[in-house]
Amino acid sequence: MIQRIQSIYLLISVIALCISILFPIMTFEDGSMLSLIGIDGSKTDDISWFPVASGILLAITTIISAMSIFAYKNRGRQIKLIGLAMLGSLFILINVLIAAFVTSWEGKFQLSTILVALPLILLFMARDRVKKDEKLVKSLDRIR
Repeated sequence: MIQRIQSIYLLISVIALCISILFPIMTFEDGSMLSLIGIDGSKTDDISWFPVASGILLAITTIISAMSIFAYKNRGRQIKLIGLAMLGSLFILINVLIAAFVTSWEGKFQLSTILVALPLILLFMARDRVKKDEKLVKSLDRIR
């Protein structure tokens, strides 16, 4: 149900995850760039593992987030899916921080790095709203 606010949060989260593929998250002084699915330049030789790990995490997190949009009839399952997507989003963010640490923080974070952190915040807000819906339904069941 798209009219529920948590569905909007989940949809924006999926869109942010998809858009984060397109833009670099770090740039270096020599013109090298680091994105979630690729490396461009020589400064990033130490982190050749980064695109593989973040690409897999990004795909899994995006799929789980999209699945949670359509699990609105089963709120318990939706809460679990959102929790898994939050975990995946957290791992992506940790992956970005590890890559920055390995490169000795020589690169500059780009504005698109926000697109990596935004889904975690939106997923947290969506999970909170689903829990509120579940609580409301349970209270109505008690009245009946």
